[in-house]
Amino acid sequence: MDEELRQSAQKLIEVIDDLPTAMGRCGTVHITWQETIIPRIIDPDPHHYSGHWIGSLGRRSPGESEDVIYQNDPLFDDLSDALEWARRRSSRVFVRPAWDPGTTYWAGDDSSGHTRPRLEEPS
Repeated sequence: MDEELRQSAQKLIEVIDDLPTAMGRCGTVHITWQETIIPRIIDPDPHHYSGHWIGSLGRRSPGESEDVIYQNDPLFDDLSDALEWARRRSSRVFVRPAWDPGTTYWAGDDSSGHTRPRLEEPS
């Protein structure tokens, strides 16, 4: 492998390892409380938060959605850990918490222009 190709491959590995630093804060993150249906033998604690960082790569073709998934998070047991992961990636964060999984709350940087209720963070 020539040196230029090796350097390009190394840069891609670095970007993949730390995508938020490479891309900056952009897009939108959705965090959702989930209860899995996996038997407790396989997953002794089937409750967790799951999140998705989505955005637009600026490509639009007929019939193609402009939103793409940048990253799916690891599963989090604690909402504060999920919010930390989300806020590193975007200023736009929406949450469906364990205590009210049917309601979407705003947990982003500011609430201007949003009609969703502001998330009161766990203490």
